[in-house]
Amino acid sequence: MIAQQAWEKFASSMSDFQLFSLGYVAFMVTYWCVGLAFLALEFARPAWASHFKCQPEKHVTGAVVRKVARNVIVNQLTTHIFCFLLVWPVAQRRLSFSSVLPSPAEVLCTLLAYAVMTEVMFYYGHRALHIPVLYKHIHKQHHEIKSPFAICALYFHPLEHAQATLEAVVPAIVLKSHVSLLILWICMATFNVLLHHCGYDWEPYWPDSLKPFFHSMTQQHDYHHAAFDRCFGVLGLLDWLHGTDVGLDDHMRRWQDARTKVERH
Repeated sequence: MIAQQAWEKFASSMSDFQLFSLGYVAFMVTYWCVGLAFLALEFARPAWASHFKCQPEKHVTGAVVRKVARNVIVNQLTTHIFCFLLVWPVAQRRLSFSSVLPSPAEVLCTLLAYAVMTEVMFYYGHRALHIPVLYKHIHKQHHEIKSPFAICALYFHPLEHAQATLEAVVPAIVLKSHVSLLILWICMATFNVLLHHCGYDWEPYWPDSLKPFFHSMTQQHDYHHAAFDRCFGVLGLLDWLHGTDVGLDDHMRRWQDARTKVERH
């Protein structure tokens, strides 16, 4: 198997710590490659893209982008590195650094487990941040952005940056996963958090929902930024269970109306 041979050759030249550190490298590369691509689209504003924009009449300004970028870069180079180093002693004991890659079946089952664990962690952790005292001192900063754009996904207070880093790593540590699965998950999770903040709903061309049960995850999170106390999760499962998706259907109808209005002009 080509992947297995490549991994054996690659991993044999690196220490366990270096392999673990690739998770941080994968995070940075994914974040800025994908984030800047979405940002370029936002500033280019091609006519075809307006059909997919969640808030068609709103666009980000250069001043806001600079403020957000400063926050994200500073914390990626400090808080995130600190958190990766902090969890390394635990990761060293819990993760597998085997030269044998997990099977395709194990990869699929593990990624599904990660998704469920992330939904639980993110929903309850996010909802806790809306407790007035925590919101005022921590989470309010993220909600300064009313019309999300990709790189504002990590526009956070440092404590929330730490929370986000731990949420990305914990599933793999809990399940004693192979380090390659951690790296893959970090790439996937980073891409999705950027997608869900990019301000564009690409469905049906890019599947982003558990249809027919839930709306686009991008729309769910865009609605959260507008409604404040709705849609705390990722998949929509726990929002449905707790009834915190109230109003999302109406939001979607308003979006369709706004999109139609923009296209007529």
